[in-house]
Amino acid sequence: MQSFIHPQNKPFHLITGELMPEYRDAYLQGQLTPTVALQVEQYLDKSSSQTSLALARYRELLETARLKDRTVTAPLWVQKRLLLKPLMSGTAPLRRPVVRVALLLFLALSVASGVQWMRNEPLVPAPVVAAVTRASASISEATSSLVEKFVAQQVVKAVPVPTTTRPARTRPKATAPELSRPAMAAAAVPANPAAPESVVTATATDSVGRTLPATLQPAGEAATTAARPASAVGTVQGYIRDDEGRPLAGATVLVKGSQRGTSTDATGQYVLEVAAGSTLQFGYAGYTDQLRSATLGSMNVVLQPSATAQKRAAR
Repeated sequence: MQSFIHPQNKPFHLITGELMPEYRDAYLQGQLTPTVALQVEQYLDKSSSQTSLALARYRELLETARLKDRTVTAPLWVQKRLLLKPLMSGTAPLRRPVVRVALLLFLALSVASGVQWMRNEPLVPAPVVAAVTRASASISEATSSLVEKFVAQQVVKAVPVPTTTRPARTRPKATAPELSRPAMAAAAVPANPAAPESVVTATATDSVGRTLPATLQPAGEAATTAARPASAVGTVQGYIRDDEGRPLAGATVLVKGSQRGTSTDATGQYVLEVAAGSTLQFGYAGYTDQLRSATLGSMNVVLQPSATAQKRAAR
């Protein structure tokens, strides 16, 4: 086997003093002279990270040689390290500087999140919470409207439409001179104008299409049975603060029993369109939820810290 010979025959970099990659690969494949191989082994023994990287590189070269139907004879130093620490090469990527920096950043972010959680502060900025809440509310409203339309269409399809056959009308022979339209209108006027007129409400049909008798109702009573007006719908707005008067950004305002709601901005203000008399649920992380009946106009709410948050602050 030919020995690997560098132009300067020095395995280390002239400036940094680190082992050059080509000499490391040549050593792992047994292509160095005994003198240069001894220098490489002494360098690898000084650093455990370099040892792990060398063993990991040996496994890569071994896999490449296996795919190409070649054989790689490991040096005696590599065979001893594989017998003593077979898993050392598997942890070599964790010893690289880039991986260590990434792990340190992840640890710092975890500690910062834990500190914010202990201080009972939101981990996500209030604008992000408000945007996510509004998006979820709009999606839920659109989904519910689609479901209602689909159910209404299915109900309309399921109701059978009665088919009625009308008998052919035969005009009777005129036995007397027909009245003109003004005369017919005069005949239709009742004799007693002061008497209450009767109003035909609605006619219904049975399953075979026959017309049922119509119910008659005086005009005075028909006016009193008009449909009642729907509940008033308006806007409720206000501020949500804590017991010390500080605004709570990202607090939620939900209409109980529905998917509608909103959240407060950075100043703790909210605006929501509801029906009068609806029950509103005000909540914030670490505070006790509050239920109040909606009154159109201004509604300011003060939330009290929950028992768990008070115990945590006491510590």
